[in-house]
Amino acid sequence: MLRLNLPTEPYWVELPALGVRIKVRPLDSALYFAARSRAIRRAQEIQREAADLVEAGVTVGELPDVSDPDAWSGYLEYMIAQAYGEMAIVDWEGVGDADGNPLPYSRETAGALMRVHQVAEQFISQYTAPYVQLGAEKNGSGPAPSGTLAAGTPTANAVATVTARAAAASPAPAGTDARTSRMSRKR
Repeated sequence: MLRLNLPTEPYWVELPALGVRIKVRPLDSALYFAARSRAIRRAQEIQREAADLVEAGVTVGELPDVSDPDAWSGYLEYMIAQAYGEMAIVDWEGVGDADGNPLPYSRETAGALMRVHQVAEQFISQYTAPYVQLGAEKNGSGPAPSGTLAAGTPTANAVATVTARAAAASPAPAGTDARTSRMSRKR
């Protein structure tokens, strides 16, 4: 039986290893699809921009190498984490600027916080955990009481699942093959 006991009010996600607490809106279908859509749209913009720069003979520089599937997959995961950060986070504790002064929450800094891979991984894992567990309950294979993953579903797979779905939904720029971008043909 599927039990609908998901959070309905903002709550705190604890990242104790980093000394950070992040207050979030509950994840629901609207926020999930909006974050995924934002990440895909931004990723497609980056693909187009990189291809245009290469076609113009300009060095790509700071943009990810869209012809490298591993680099591109990592970048897409980052874009998804950044979208969750911007759309879900409403406050935090334990985040500081370069001088160690407390940094007030803002939507822009919430997205930037996801540049720290330890934050992004832990945040996504914990933020999506209630929904991953809901799916595990539905399938009759929830985590073991001992806390081991041997009898359960690891919550870290949530990002991989979202990323795989987003990558599948992300069409290649017009005039390219999904496996061969304009950039990779030129190399």
